[in-house]
Amino acid sequence: MLICAVEREDEVYIPNGNFVLNPGDKIHVTGAHKELANIGKALINSKRKTIKNIMIIGCSRVGIYLSDMLVNLGKNVVIIEKDREKCEILFDMVPDATIINGDANDHEFLIEEGIEKMDAVVTLTDTDEINFLVSFYAQKIGIPKTVTKVKNNRLSRMLDDLGLDSQINVSDLSVSTITQYVRAKENISSSYMKTLYKLVDGKVEATEFLAGDYVTFLNKPLSRLRVKKNVLIAAINRNNEIIFPNGNDTIKANDLVVVVSKDRRLKSLNDILQ
Repeated sequence: MLICAVEREDEVYIPNGNFVLNPGDKIHVTGAHKELANIGKALINSKRKTIKNIMIIGCSRVGIYLSDMLVNLGKNVVIIEKDREKCEILFDMVPDATIINGDANDHEFLIEEGIEKMDAVVTLTDTDEINFLVSFYAQKIGIPKTVTKVKNNRLSRMLDDLGLDSQINVSDLSVSTITQYVRAKENISSSYMKTLYKLVDGKVEATEFLAGDYVTFLNKPLSRLRVKKNVLIAAINRNNEIIFPNGNDTIKANDLVVVVSKDRRLKSLNDILQ
């Protein structure tokens, strides 16, 4: 794993080897997908209840995919959806989940359907306020895990201040996709830019580049490179093998290289050097 960005109060840092974490820091980690859960357990260093019973509020494309994945993992999934037609679709697409037609705005209804017995509640409706209120209520009654879908960036920051567990900001994902397209069309060097994502309220960019003959530092140890401040080589994909690099690693032709940066407008891998 590699810590690639740190939020500390109103500041964001791209850490180097001398950076020291403080209590209260929010860290962004790059890691192998299959190991991320173990990384989380190691960092938290606490025994959390196993999540078995999950309630999902709102039927959406994301909700359908998520429900299917959770059911296949052996989880007990309850989906609350107020649109009856959508419920009928869910019956066909996720037959092993429990589908309930009802309104999550109704407090008594949620209690009747067993929200207090859940290990996790995921709110995926199209209304931020409903997602916010249901997640806040779930956390207040002691549900161990909540995940909240939000579209409003200001509300997203409010969720942080109120201490809500996890959130998915769909507007950030949309902005990242649009930015990726626009930046990729800017000039010829950007043809080597494969993906670009905005992170931490747009303060940080994670960019994936294809290393070609244009790169001036191929096969040189990373420790010998003079990399700009607030730039970090976070991962190297070499023939589908993921490398989280140290100073002895090198970048080779045809590698896919993920670079995390702040206050930099990178258009090719050469832009990371001083």
